[in-house]
Amino acid sequence: MILSLAPAFGPIFGGVVAYYLGWREIFLLVLPVAFVSLVISIKTVPTDHIKNAAFRFDYMSFAMLAIAFTTFLWALSQLEHGHVSGMLFALLIVAALAFAAFLYRAKHATRQFLNLGIFKVPALRFAMLGYVACMFTNLMVNFAVPTFVQLSLGATTMIAGFALMPGSLAGALLNPIYGRAYDVYGPKMPLLAGNAAFVVIMMVWSMMTMNGTVISMTIFYLLMTLGRNLAFGTSMTAGLAQLSLPERADGNAIFNTAQQFAGAIGTTVASLLMKVNPDSAASVATQTARGAQHVFWFMLALGVLNFVWFNRFLKHNAPYSE
Repeated sequence: MILSLAPAFGPIFGGVVAYYLGWREIFLLVLPVAFVSLVISIKTVPTDHIKNAAFRFDYMSFAMLAIAFTTFLWALSQLEHGHVSGMLFALLIVAALAFAAFLYRAKHATRQFLNLGIFKVPALRFAMLGYVACMFTNLMVNFAVPTFVQLSLGATTMIAGFALMPGSLAGALLNPIYGRAYDVYGPKMPLLAGNAAFVVIMMVWSMMTMNGTVISMTIFYLLMTLGRNLAFGTSMTAGLAQLSLPERADGNAIFNTAQQFAGAIGTTVASLLMKVNPDSAASVATQTARGAQHVFWFMLALGVLNFVWFNRFLKHNAPYSE
């Protein structure tokens, strides 16, 4: 529920601040919040760890993974220039080497940063693929809708932010009901019904993008969120249910890491699809609308692919019994 509430307030905060102050103030105002959060965490998070070298934090593995993720995203951003460059290949090579080093260290080091052995569980892998796809689409649409509302419809940043609010709030507040549906029906109904609703909405939304209005964008986003969140939350819950209790800490960490990385990639891909070409004869509004339509078609394809992941998960579904 907390994860779902963040996208509801983030665009509103960003839209209001950008409207009254400027985009740089978005980061300046968030900085004190991050600092206070750090202080509170240091003082409240339990630190009663086992005094064993094997359980100390592995800074080397952390650094390797950070380098791999950062350079990969940096490489992806190079595509904004419209051509393949030597820098792109160099960054991809660094990312691949850093990730390979991370995997090697995870297998041979005495300290365990993450238990990658949980990926041997087939159901977990397919649940995570579906989860990542849902998060990927979440950040894609959270970028596409405000951009479309501003550049194609001429609305302010504040209106663009508020366009996402009804859907994000509804998705977050309905999460307890979605959880209850999982308890009663198991994972099959929430996964397939949620994804089916998402696919249908994305199909209609894709076809109506060029005639979109602020109201229609808000309504479509609301309906899309209801379906996506039903599958999104269930995929993580059902995936972690495949693991033993000690393994779930690693599973939770990997799910959350994958979520952040997928979101970053989704935003980058959406920005590339909606890039405006200054040399084009079409107006900025028209180019942005076409780019948004491409984003929605891309999301539709991911939704269809999710049926494959979710059906594979259901085939291997075997919740761990203590």
